[in-house]
Amino acid sequence: MKEPAYFTFAGGPPAFQGPGDLEFKVVTDWQQYRSLFEGASGFRAVGEASTQYISGGATVAARIDAACPDVRLMAVLRHPAERAYAHYNHWVRRGVEREPTFEAAMSREAERQEKNYLFWWAYRQQGFYAEQLRPYYERFGPARVKVLLYEDLIKKPHELLREVFQFLDVDADFRVDISKKHNVGSVPKSRLLHNLLVRNNPLKSVAKKVVPTPLRRWVTPRLMRNNSERPAKLNPATRAALIDAYRDDILALQGLAGRDLSAWLAT
Repeated sequence: MKEPAYFTFAGGPPAFQGPGDLEFKVVTDWQQYRSLFEGASGFRAVGEASTQYISGGATVAARIDAACPDVRLMAVLRHPAERAYAHYNHWVRRGVEREPTFEAAMSREAERQEKNYLFWWAYRQQGFYAEQLRPYYERFGPARVKVLLYEDLIKKPHELLREVFQFLDVDADFRVDISKKHNVGSVPKSRLLHNLLVRNNPLKSVAKKVVPTPLRRWVTPRLMRNNSERPAKLNPATRAALIDAYRDDILALQGLAGRDLSAWLAT
């Protein structure tokens, strides 16, 4: 299970109120969480990948420390403005974001937070990385927290993986098959068609009753692909405004992570 998010939701299921928020499957029970690692004894490093932890602050850091005192933590971070825009497009692709533009969606962040939407709806706010990672650095120290860059993952994946393996103290020469690309970013050409395909609606309910399952499983992915295109580039003015907002946090992250992030400050 890729994102169990146990340390975020330990003790009780989430109660977020945004569209589709409760569709995420998470683990809230300690024994269930432990069962995810059955059969993994004897390995030098065992782990999981829950993106939700970065938003958890001191509370989640303390839970992780109590359960896994020898833990090592990694965060793969993307340029904060580009990440915010990519997250908006991801929510559009899921069929839950109704706002027609990224700028309109950002203008509703405060309203959505008041309505208890999942924290990932806060596209802009989630880009303040230093603010979110500081509790982890304070609790675990820089020797056990590693920041990696999404740009390196794209441009030089094998070098980045070697860095990961060295950090985890496993075989740094192991070669990973990276030929298959996952989660390739796209947006629907027609939101109407896309939403008909991905969201519950009367037409979809009828189709399930009258169209054989094998045919639906053959047709739907092809319709999705034909209705997909690469998203437009982030508006330069919006990008510049976001970089200006993130500037102090980027500089703080440089100090925490010991990485040159000057490229993130270029508009």
